[in-house]
Amino acid sequence: MQQINQDVLAVLSTVEITGTNVKITEQLDRKLYQQVNEVLERIGGKWNKKAKAHIFNSNPTEKLEAVINSGMLELKIKTGYFPTPEKVVKQMISLLEFQRGDIVLEPSSGQGHIADQIPRESLIMCEILSENRAVLIAKGYQQNLIGDDFLKTHIAGVNKICMNPPFELQNDILHVTHALDCLNPGGILVSVMSSSVLFRNNKKTQKFREDILSYAEVIPLPEGSFKESGTMVNTILVKIRKRDVK
Repeated sequence: MQQINQDVLAVLSTVEITGTNVKITEQLDRKLYQQVNEVLERIGGKWNKKAKAHIFNSNPTEKLEAVINSGMLELKIKTGYFPTPEKVVKQMISLLEFQRGDIVLEPSSGQGHIADQIPRESLIMCEILSENRAVLIAKGYQQNLIGDDFLKTHIAGVNKICMNPPFELQNDILHVTHALDCLNPGGILVSVMSSSVLFRNNKKTQKFREDILSYAEVIPLPEGSFKESGTMVNTILVKIRKRDVK
């Protein structure tokens, strides 16, 4: 495995993908260009002078996402469900400042690794994968499940949100933004997120940093925090106390 520096990852986050072609959208100095070129070649891109792009055999979006999220080369990363390790869950619960009477939303409940640490009478949940829902029902969470697809479920009036959303295609930004709409003013949201939200330069990430991360508490997680769950994606915890907009 090879660690990729953040300057290279930032450039990769801004490339333009058209079909199987990848174009670098900014002028780079020679050293940085060589580093970016190496990554693109290592994941299957071949420079084409006429097209002024690196050409792949198939759409490279997933490969690039895996590299950006992990900061690594030669690492097989699947997307989707990765259970939250117990050590991370305990840290999240501590940050949540849970108090008796709070209504806690767990929007992507998986198989209950976070939910198991929250009093059931305080918990409402969503989970989109049918196999995970079956596990949750078997564990007795049927009454807590209020929806499957969180992004299509109307929820309001919660005091706390504790979440580990999907990361692929920057869905963590979409889920956290939607979750904030469900939270009461003054309420607290704690979420695992890809550390790429700290350095990506596309419009979605820049807006998220300006609108939300600018007043959030960001806690880096150690490298390999999700290794036991099957991924080496670099992660952070984000704690957001929702502002009362007047």
